[in-house]
Amino acid sequence: MRATTLVQASADIVTVISLKTGDVYKRLEKGYSNDYSIQLGIVQDVLHNGEDTAITALEFASSYTGVEPKIKVFGTDSDLKLFAATPEEIRSHFEELQESANRAIKLAEDDLAKKRELAARVELAVSHATQQALTTPATNALDV
Repeated sequence: MRATTLVQASADIVTVISLKTGDVYKRLEKGYSNDYSIQLGIVQDVLHNGEDTAITALEFASSYTGVEPKIKVFGTDSDLKLFAATPEEIRSHFEELQESANRAIKLAEDDLAKKRELAARVELAVSHATQQALTTPATNALDV
């Protein structure tokens, strides 16, 4: 029996050689359970003091509750696995994040409306109590 490879890995090798404010990137991130995810980000600033370098970036992650923006700071000793990204990739990702944010806002507004309605009912009950508008119901006592 002869075994052959059905799929051969091939990729163009692209190396990020410099970063500046406004550059977009993809970053490989390893999770706690050894799974990997791709984070998309935008470089906010590149700092250099002659010896050390720091990069600040804005990354966004979509979650059930909405959008989670994160400011990431990478130092000289950070082990970064960066890949070049295109503005189109970032735009499409951010459109999804914007939709997620809008859904989160709608859910929060609905929740706020329910809480306001509950607060109004409590206020009405307190108002009745302070105006002595509350009464004890009529009862009939039986001797046993």
